[in-house]
Amino acid sequence: MGLPRPFAPSAGQSCARCRRGGAASDRAVKEIGAPLTNVTRGADFEPIDRRRNDPMPCVNHADRDSTAKCVTCNAELCDECRTEVDGKNYCAKDLPQPAAAAPPSPGAAPATSVAGADDPSQEQPIMAALSYIVGILAIIILVTDMKKSRYMRFHGFQALFMIVVWIAFGVVAAILQVVPIIGTLIALLGYLALIVLGIILAVKAYNKQELELPVITKMAREQADKMRV
Repeated sequence: MGLPRPFAPSAGQSCARCRRGGAASDRAVKEIGAPLTNVTRGADFEPIDRRRNDPMPCVNHADRDSTAKCVTCNAELCDECRTEVDGKNYCAKDLPQPAAAAPPSPGAAPATSVAGADDPSQEQPIMAALSYIVGILAIIILVTDMKKSRYMRFHGFQALFMIVVWIAFGVVAAILQVVPIIGTLIALLGYLALIVLGIILAVKAYNKQELELPVITKMAREQADKMRV
């Protein structure tokens, strides 16, 4: 029976220990007639695909060693590419998204009101202007969502204070009626002045402007800033 053919590993079959210069393996391969069984496979030849001591490169940076794996896609990651969440490493594309906030339950308490808050979306210039002509609209502004706008609150309060002025002047005009002609004339002039003032205030409100009135304007500003919405 002839001798077994000498083992001559090709370049693709060379093992890690052969590449590091294992002298015993080289002599066994070169000696003609040395049976293949004399070469201890487990000691001298370690398959390359089983050797995992060398670190793998990062999937995004080939010049950097991997320090972790993505638990979702198993990609190799360096320190820069990995993100740790709850003790687990993730790559950028598999990073868990934060959970959306749950909607408030039907029985949840309403949001706390804030004094002086301003919501421009509630601004209605026409309603603000008409509040100086139709007094009841001033009250509607102050009891509905329109009060969330400071602009609407200010004109609502100022229009409300103007109603008080009308009532106070009406009392004065009634007293002046005891004076014939002169009292009536003063009352008519007073009502005419209040009508003109109301029109001017309405125009200012529509243009989102303020007309400075003694006492009344200051009080309206203070109330608009203090009111909780």
